[in-house]
Formats: sequence, structure tokens, C-alpha cells
Amino acid sequence: DATLLALAGLKRMSMTDCITKILDWDEMLPAVAQGAIGIQVRSDDERTIRFIKALNHKETKDCVECERSFLAALDGSCKTPIAGQAQLLGDGLMHFRGLVASPDGQKIFRVERSGAPAYFIKV
Repeated sequence: DATLLALAGLKRMSMTDCITKILDWDEMLPAVAQGAIGIQVRSDDERTIRFIKALNHKETKDCVECERSFLAALDGSCKTPIAGQAQLLGDGLMHFRGLVASPDGQKIFRVERSGAPAYFIKV
């Protein structure tokens, strides 16, 4: 009997008066790369690549790459109950929390690690 909406969307629609709770980092793990915008461009389209490159936010890209590496290592898909979130800390380290559940939710496995971003990002 509830719905979970993005804070950014509620702000854009001037509906912040409808907010009853803002979830903290420790309360809920989102799906991998949740909230990040991905843009796909043809590899030979140099002009568009130049324009798009200016929109990139390196810290967000690094976090998404970490999260997607976790998903790939588990051979996950949009049908797999896998969650993960990376966060860059003030000291230059990355912190990652991940979760994998059985389809029925009866078994849940969690992981949490911190380290240099290069440790987490597998290209």
C-alpha cells in the first residue's frame, strides 16, 4: 500500500509536500545503476561522442561501473534479485554494498567492501 518515488522527480513536479520519508544510504539498496542515465552512441560517431563526453560525470560513471561489474560477475539480469550501490568517499576510496537474494526472498547474501576505485572497476 505504498509507492517509492524519486526525490528528483517530485522536486521537478513541485510535489515536495508529498514526501513522507527520504531513504538513507543504509535503509535500502537500489537496483544496480538505479538513477544513472546511460546514453549509447555509435562508436564511429565522433561528433556525437564529443557532445556526450561533456555530459559525463566521472564519479557517477565510476560508481556505475563498479555496480555493473558486480552484476556481471553474478551473471545477473533485470530478472535477478540483485542490488548494489557504490559511493565515493571523501578520502578517495569507494565503498560498495551488494545484495543477492533467492527468487522467493528466503535466502539473502550481502557483501560490503571499501577500497580504491580501480579495485572495483573491471573493464
